[in-house]
Order: sequence, then structure tokens, then C-alpha cells
Amino acid sequence: MTKETPQAQLTPLVNRLIELANEIDGIADFGMTVCIGDDEKMAGRHDYVTRRCEKVRRIVDSISSLVEVLNAPDLDRLFAAQSRLNAGSEMLLTAFVDLEHFRGQSADLIRSATNAVRTGWEAIHLSIKAIAESLNILDESWYFSIRERQDTYRAQLEHIGSAFIETAQHSNAQASSSNA
Repeated sequence: MTKETPQAQLTPLVNRLIELANEIDGIADFGMTVCIGDDEKMAGRHDYVTRRCEKVRRIVDSISSLVEVLNAPDLDRLFAAQSRLNAGSEMLLTAFVDLEHFRGQSADLIRSATNAVRTGWEAIHLSIKAIAESLNILDESWYFSIRERQDTYRAQLEHIGSAFIETAQHSNAQASSSNA
């Protein structure tokens, strides 16, 4: 006899997976813009970063709680995906916070943080896919809209490191010239 997960248990989980994908894609898009902007042009930048991090953590915690009560056929795979989701989200969020303070940092540190954002973002999306696959809900329409936009955000994240480095170098040059 195979284990079946009732749709009533899957709906809240699917909603949280969608919400998580939307949040991390927002970080990949607007969140990077907020970080790269200076304090004068981006009033409330720290509050924005803090709120986004708190929201992603709440969603991930909610997903973990929902996964723990499922009667799913492939629990080992599901728990492994949940573990990767937790690790990927912490990697993304830690790097996101680091990028809030990128000015004055070395190019290597900036590159490391932007790589961590990209790696964490990718890990979260792969975890969302793995969770959906383990519950046999990957073919549903909700996932297609998430997958369709991934290439756009992936491309943005590929090039964001150089934008941060150039901005930091420009800021450092301006600070040096005004001190002279």
C-alpha cells in the first residue's frame, strides 16, 4: 500500500513554497538594488533587509513545520530537501546582510558574498523543486510560473558581483578624493 498525502495537507505547503520563491526572487531583484544603493538614496535600507530576512526565515520555518507532519511516500528525500532548504536560505540571507555593508570591503569579500547570494538562491530553488518532486506535485501549474522566471534572475545574479565591486571602487575613489 502506498502512502498518499491528502490535498488538504499539500495546499498550505504549496502556498508557502510559492511565497518563498517570490521572496527570494524579490531579493535577487529589488533586494540587490536596495543593497547597492547608498544610504542617502535608499532611506530605510537596513529595515528593508531585516524585514526580508525575517520573512524568509518565517516562511522556511513554516515549510519545515508542514513537511514534518506529512505522510509522504519518500520521507528521506523530503527531509533531505528540507535540510538543503534550511542551509540555502541561511547562506542567501547571511550574504544579503553582508551586501548591505559592502562599501569599504575588498573585492574578494564582495565576490564571495555575491557568490553566496547566487548559490543560496539556487539551492533554495532546487530545494523547492525537490520538495515538489518528492510529493509528486511538480507538474502542477504553480511551479511552471516559478521556473519561467528563474533564468532572468539567474542571469541577474551572475553579473551582480561586478556591479557591487564597481560601485564599491567608485565609492572608495570618491571618499579618497574628498579626503585629499
